[in-house]
Amino acid sequence: MTTSDPVAAPPSLGLAALARAQAALAAGVKEEPFGSNTGPEVREYLSHCVRHGSLLGLTAAEWCASFASWCIWSAWASGRTQDFEPDALAWPKPIHPWDIPPVGYRAAVSELVVDAKETKTWFDVTAIKSGMATIAPGMLAIFGRAGHDPRNGGEGHVAIVESVSTGGLSYVVISGNSNNAVSRETRTLYDENEPLVGVISLDGPGA
Repeated sequence: MTTSDPVAAPPSLGLAALARAQAALAAGVKEEPFGSNTGPEVREYLSHCVRHGSLLGLTAAEWCASFASWCIWSAWASGRTQDFEPDALAWPKPIHPWDIPPVGYRAAVSELVVDAKETKTWFDVTAIKSGMATIAPGMLAIFGRAGHDPRNGGEGHVAIVESVSTGGLSYVVISGNSNNAVSRETRTLYDENEPLVGVISLDGPGA
């Protein structure tokens, strides 16, 4: 390859993460015992969560963010010689955007939002409703929860978008810690119970 040859775009991290979520759904991953916020797979998701450069050591907790993080980071690490944990601990790095996920391995939805804003991969719901941004498969959909807003550090829920209807008014997502399991559900752009507050592109700004 000469210096004038174009650099090939990497495979979509978002779609690779979605494939991990679909596999977990097909495997019937759930909490054990049911309603406990733990279980063999859940403990694996939680075990890699980092905050301020240190592992949190969680074994039982709300796990939607850790499930999404596991899907992202395990997809990113697939085929690489190193485990993803050292890189998650060192996130963020000043390297090419597609060389590392745009969000760290997190336990809280609000932390994913902070990371995405830093890497300019956050698209607010106002941009989506105005047509300035779109929801697409492989994106992270971020929701408010119990009257809280993760954009302001409050509680939230995160899911990986699987498909979007024509016109984008409804979309199907897969998430962890939904009905105590990895679950699939259909959402609409104007849900009020757990309102969509924004999306995160895993494939870089404007992807």
